[in-house]
Amino acid sequence: MRKGGKTGLFRAGALFFAVLLSLSALLCGCAAPSGQSGQSDPSESGTGRPESDPVARDGAYFSEGLLPVRIDGQWAFLDDRGETAIGPRRFEDALPFSCGLAAVKTGGKWGFIDREGEYAVKPRYEKAGSFSEGLARVKIDGKWGYIDGSDKTVIEARFEEAGPFSGGLAPVTLDGEDGNIDKNGTFYRSALTGFSDGPAVVLTAENRYGYINEEGDLLASGFSLASPFSEGLAVVLKGLEWGYIDKTGQYAFEARFDYADDFSGGISRVMSGEKWGWIDKTGEYVIEPKFDYAFDFHDGLAPVRVGGNATGKWGYSDATGPFAVGPAYDIVTWHFSEGLAWVRIGGWETGKYGYIDKTGQFVVEPRFDETWEFSDGLAAAKIDGKWGFIDMTGQFVIEPRFDDTGDFSEGLAPVSLDGKWGFIDMTGQFVIEPRFDGADCFIDGLAPAEYGSRGGLIDKKGHFFRDEPTYPEGLAVVNIDGKYGFVDREGEVRIEPRFDNAEDFSEGLAAVKTGGKWGFVDKDGNPAAQAVYDDVYAFSGGVAAVKTEGKWGLIGKDGKTVVEPQFEKIRLSDGNYLY
Repeated sequence: MRKGGKTGLFRAGALFFAVLLSLSALLCGCAAPSGQSGQSDPSESGTGRPESDPVARDGAYFSEGLLPVRIDGQWAFLDDRGETAIGPRRFEDALPFSCGLAAVKTGGKWGFIDREGEYAVKPRYEKAGSFSEGLARVKIDGKWGYIDGSDKTVIEARFEEAGPFSGGLAPVTLDGEDGNIDKNGTFYRSALTGFSDGPAVVLTAENRYGYINEEGDLLASGFSLASPFSEGLAVVLKGLEWGYIDKTGQYAFEARFDYADDFSGGISRVMSGEKWGWIDKTGEYVIEPKFDYAFDFHDGLAPVRVGGNATGKWGYSDATGPFAVGPAYDIVTWHFSEGLAWVRIGGWETGKYGYIDKTGQFVVEPRFDETWEFSDGLAAAKIDGKWGFIDMTGQFVIEPRFDDTGDFSEGLAPVSLDGKWGFIDMTGQFVIEPRFDGADCFIDGLAPAEYGSRGGLIDKKGHFFRDEPTYPEGLAVVNIDGKYGFVDREGEVRIEPRFDNAEDFSEGLAAVKTGGKWGFVDKDGNPAAQAVYDDVYAFSGGVAAVKTEGKWGLIGKDGKTVVEPQFEKIRLSDGNYLY
């Protein structure tokens, strides 16, 4: 978010980062237990009813063709024809089917039933969760553990809290400490990455970093720091030595560096003896350590410094080591943009900025107080305290009159005038008048902005969104003057704001509220289901949940009732309730 002057142009990125492991609820990823199929044939429900066409598909409601619902205080399961397949019985609670089994509660205990409603796991647990990656979490004697579909204990119950497996790991709490376990039950204080690029980084109980494979085998450990794999190798620090390990957990070559970075393009930046250079994947130097500081390569050039931080000079090295642009500048940008790079001659307060080409020749002489990179043929430049935009000859094409600015992106640039931010086009005309308290560049049709005390996003028409619009099916909900409508990615209003509330489109229809009641409209804004419901939930699998007089039912996309409102609760496929 740009609210003031230019920030530092070089920021040494942290090599090691903690990535929260995404754990999607109820991800199955397993075969159904023996004798069970993951998806039922409607003609084989065991009910003796004649075959009929399904009215719903798996989605937000149905999971493996069945939907848990509560009626008169007891839980049952509807099949994908909207008819009762299991129950209602004495179930006090029920979870969606996953891997051919569903967790149900009876007599205060949880067990698992199959698709015929028969117990595959007798109810004996205090709590239970759905199967995920072949295992289900269950609670017994106050502790959580994990079982398979035959009720065999795979991981002993010893955790205060436990979540579902995802990507081979599950979140747990052990002795008051949060962490993750693998499928062997090995506890790690943290899981920093998944397995998408190779073995996962974990923080062991000894407070050291290590790597495990998807089977839970510990491949290497004892590191002070460890990074995710990049191009087949991972940076690690043990003691004072930085090195690289391969996916077997073995050092790829001798760990001998004072600092090391991730591989990119087959080479990696390293420091040895307080000098910077680059190595290849065999550990051999491509560029000997000779620079006092260096940044990564971009488009074949890397900014490098010779001399100390205060008095040294910057230039650019090519991938073979010699200077492509000799060290003659007091500061340089980290990459060329549209063939030019800004550089500064002189100190922070009195120096002047100009632009060089890749031979080091000045294309625009240094005469500006501050500059930005070129974008769309224009660059922001500051002179005498005001910002404007210059072309590649250094001539102002948008006169300096702004208090602050950002780069052009997608044809627009954020600018500040008299304390407020708006957006101009490449002629300098305001497209979005300055009325925001902060703004940044457009990316994919949206720009961060602050309006009063609220942060959010705006589109190219200046419509303000409190949350990031996702444009499901090409349209996003927008609030204009207190009424809700829909706009497209270009900011054009497609459905006039006339509703009291609105939700995103799903399967071609969107829930809207008017006159205190909910209904659905199509993408032309025409009613698909009249606004007569007290509450609704989005269409998924061809049906939507609707609530009237305190009961939930299902309607189809034609607005007709599929299942009469009669349920106190509906359990969604992600495990959440509608109530």
